[in-house]
Amino acid sequence: MASNRSRAWTAWFSALVLAILASSFAPMMALAVTTGTFNIDGTLTLSGTAAQIRFQGDQSPFPANKAEIGGTGATGSFAALGGTTVTIQNVSNPPAVTGGGGFPAQSFLSFDAMPGLGTLQLNFIFAGIDSAAACGAAPAVGQVCSPAGTPYNFQNTPGGGSSLGFVFQGISDPAGSTWTGSFTSQFNVPYQTLLQALATGGTVSSTYSASFNVVVPEPTSLALLLGGLGILVGVSRRRTLR
Repeated sequence: MASNRSRAWTAWFSALVLAILASSFAPMMALAVTTGTFNIDGTLTLSGTAAQIRFQGDQSPFPANKAEIGGTGATGSFAALGGTTVTIQNVSNPPAVTGGGGFPAQSFLSFDAMPGLGTLQLNFIFAGIDSAAACGAAPAVGQVCSPAGTPYNFQNTPGGGSSLGFVFQGISDPAGSTWTGSFTSQFNVPYQTLLQALATGGTVSSTYSASFNVVVPEPTSLALLLGGLGILVGVSRRRTLR
C-alpha cells in the first residue's frame, strides 16, 4: 500500500514538473515573434519637472499618441513594418516613477499594422546620468544637465540649441522578451530656457526619434529553472526507492 502511495505521489509530482516546464517553455517559444529592432519618430511635449511626456505624430494632422516606424533599420519581427504607425501612450510620473525599483508594467506601445505582436509594456525609466550642477548656470556650449528625479539628459549644442535624451525599458506582452527604447530630441534654445518654461508651468515640444531593441531574455534563467527541477525530480525518485 505504501509503495502504491509513493508511486502515486511520484506520478503527481512528475505531472506538476511537466506543467511547470510547459509554462516555462511557452513564453520562450513566443519570444521568436517579438525580437528585433526598429526606429520611430514623432513629436513629444514635456510638462512639469519630472517624466510628464505626451506623444503625437510629426506630420499633419499630428494625431495624438501616434508615431511612425522608419522606412529603414527595422529587423527581425519588425522588418516588414517600415513606414507603418504605432500607438504610443503618454507617460506620467507617478505612476511611471524614474529610477528606483521601477513600477508595475503599463501598456506603452503597440503596432497598428500587426496587432498580433502584442504590446511593449513599460516598467522602468532610467534616471538621467549627468549632474544637476550646471542646470541653473548661464548657458554655454557643451554644458550638460540632468535635473534631479528626472530621466532627462540635456546638453547645450553649438548655435544656441540643445539636445535631450532619455531611456525607457520594459517587457513585451505576451512574449515576455525585454526591450530598451532610447529617445533623442533637438531644441533651438538652450536647456536653461526649457527648464525655466517647465518650472513655471509651461510646456516644451519638439520632434523626436527613438530606437528600440527587443531581445530574448538571457537563457541562463531557463537553465537554472531546469536544473532546479531536475534536482527535485531526483530527490523524489530517491524517496520512492527507499
